[in-house]
Amino acid sequence: MTNGSVEPGRGRSHWRLRLGSMVGVLALAAFIPAAAGAATGAPHAAVPPKATRGTAVKITRVGTVNLSALSKATATRPGTRLGTPHAVPRLLPSSAERNASAALRHSALMPRATLRTRFAGNVPGEIGFNGMNTGTNEHTMGFDISPPDMGLAAGTSSAGTAVLQFVNASLQAFKPSGTPLTVPVSASAFFGIGPCSATQFPVNCISDPRVYWDPQTKHWFITGFTFASFVLGPGFPPGVQYVAVSQTSNALGSYTIFAIPTGQGFIDPADCPCVGDFDMTGADNSGFYLTVNEFGQTSFHGTDLFAVSKSLLISAAMGGPLPPAFLYEVPTLADPFGGFRLAPSEVTQGSAAPNDEYFVEANANAFSDSSLQVWALIGTDSLNVASAPPLVERNVATEGYSVPPPATQKAGPIPFGRTVGALVASPLDSGFPTQQNMTFAGGNLYVQIVTGVNAGGGGANSGLAWFALRPTPGTSSVSVRNLGNGYVHINGMLLYPSISVNASGHGYMGFAIGGANRFPGAAYIKFNGAMGAVGPIHIAVNGRTPLDDFTCYPGAGNGPTCRYGDYSASNFFNGRIFFGAEYVHTLTRVKAGAASNWATRVWSVPSGG
Repeated sequence: MTNGSVEPGRGRSHWRLRLGSMVGVLALAAFIPAAAGAATGAPHAAVPPKATRGTAVKITRVGTVNLSALSKATATRPGTRLGTPHAVPRLLPSSAERNASAALRHSALMPRATLRTRFAGNVPGEIGFNGMNTGTNEHTMGFDISPPDMGLAAGTSSAGTAVLQFVNASLQAFKPSGTPLTVPVSASAFFGIGPCSATQFPVNCISDPRVYWDPQTKHWFITGFTFASFVLGPGFPPGVQYVAVSQTSNALGSYTIFAIPTGQGFIDPADCPCVGDFDMTGADNSGFYLTVNEFGQTSFHGTDLFAVSKSLLISAAMGGPLPPAFLYEVPTLADPFGGFRLAPSEVTQGSAAPNDEYFVEANANAFSDSSLQVWALIGTDSLNVASAPPLVERNVATEGYSVPPPATQKAGPIPFGRTVGALVASPLDSGFPTQQNMTFAGGNLYVQIVTGVNAGGGGANSGLAWFALRPTPGTSSVSVRNLGNGYVHINGMLLYPSISVNASGHGYMGFAIGGANRFPGAAYIKFNGAMGAVGPIHIAVNGRTPLDDFTCYPGAGNGPTCRYGDYSASNFFNGRIFFGAEYVHTLTRVKAGAASNWATRVWSVPSGG
């Protein structure tokens, strides 16, 4: 999600009063990191029953769409006039806001990483191309939405390997070479919910895109949500979580659209209209999983976790009966880590898929920590007979992590910024420690987060932390071993990592890269199982200029940091690791008066190993 604001005239002051924003340069609280390879942690005290037992909720079938047909219809549509751009709100739990404020009173102590990572040329066989950019949203909707949160996966299609890219709020398919397989289409049109307009944002506007190709079934899953009434109040459409499931293995073919109404809330309905923010997806052998952060009008409530039989959901996409979705509520008060962003895992292609699904949660209740919380649904084959598996959790000691500082930008031209009185490029919002979707391969979980690092007196930087965890399920419990963890950092800023590996645990971690001496670009580093990130950083593409975006500046109703793609994406497919990340290219300011220059880079690398 994007920065806690909307455009002037769209309820901006109300939004900030209600939820605030975690921006500005943050100093970090001190802590003592745990040693790498720490032993299995002890379980937390039992949580309330509603955090551990699944309750059946109804999902609905709302329509179908054919991506190729939608592409053809979009290609013949007349152009639209440029409208006012909008930032999708980024929502934080109140604990994170308090910790951010408290950090201003602490000294800048971060996890210490004494060796900086070096650079090298591209990996032989790398293929990359420019994906969608700010002009894409202007084309599909008539205005831009920032930032370009990255939904991306490679998989099967009638045209061979397809790379399906989905950003806020457009969708397009490519060949791995970059040749388009479709034109960009509006995400709102894809989900069949009516136009997303600049004048009534965020009505019918899709946010937080995710794309998943399932290696077991070879079907595609595409998700996003709406949250109009949460922002605009009663009388507007309620928040809905959408899930599109392909009817075949063809990425370019037909999808059935399902919906889960999240606007009424599940944990605290009295505090609604609500929204299920920052949706994340995962899958094991039997189930498809979706987690969302439930926000109400006055507070953050916790995580809603949905589990549904993968085979029954695919059958429903082809016209079969609707399966139940089992809801697990994890209230923030019932979870020592805040019940915030429980990231599901995805089984990589070629790896044995268990009937157990794992979720990892970093601590949103502390400004820094040296442990992670691992949740597990045990025996998920019960989903195939409409029975809810038990949800259990375990804490595991890790290296330290903490909130990173904003990412300084290299000085350069900011033509839009000048129009609103800015003199220099604003720093990039590097977010805060939160795990993204995780890869499960060969029995191990590979986890990545952004963290603050202090590089041997080199100052406060935004770096990356990685973790290799080994979960072992019991009949009603899970144990977790930390196989290894480490940091990746430079004399600069690294942002929004995403790890993908093959069945042997060999692959790469991709991320955005920037700093005072580098325009925002995209990069990657080798990842070798429990050894983690090794060797030099490879630059996929160098940025060409600072990010000069309407989200960057107080004079444009946002700022003081630039919203950046809140997450990158990656997956392993047929011997290659595919990545997508935001970067900045000079050629994306395609219309006079355009208020952004963001772009995206898509690339793939042989997995090796």
